[in-house]
Amino acid sequence: IGYLLAITASSAFAPPTGAMVAELVPTAVRATVAGWETVAGVLGAVIGLLSFGVLADLTGGFAAAARWIGIPTAVIAVGFRFLPETRGRELDEPDDP
Repeated sequence: IGYLLAITASSAFAPPTGAMVAELVPTAVRATVAGWETVAGVLGAVIGLLSFGVLADLTGGFAAAARWIGIPTAVIAVGFRFLPETRGRELDEPDDP
């Protein structure tokens, strides 16, 4: 059940992440950036799994490890709220509306 929930959660975040990367860079380098996004995703998954396993061993359980991984992740996720809106803007437009 946990694996299926993880797949469901991942499918909720993967499309917006891909769209965000496509909107942040010029068309000429989007394929390169998409490749680096994939590399970062794989490295993040591996590091996350290793960190969770190590923390579960150190803390003696999955609940404490989930808190140690989940709380900083949630705090960082809130930071995305403060990124500037790019909808309807050209890449060469200045930041001031």
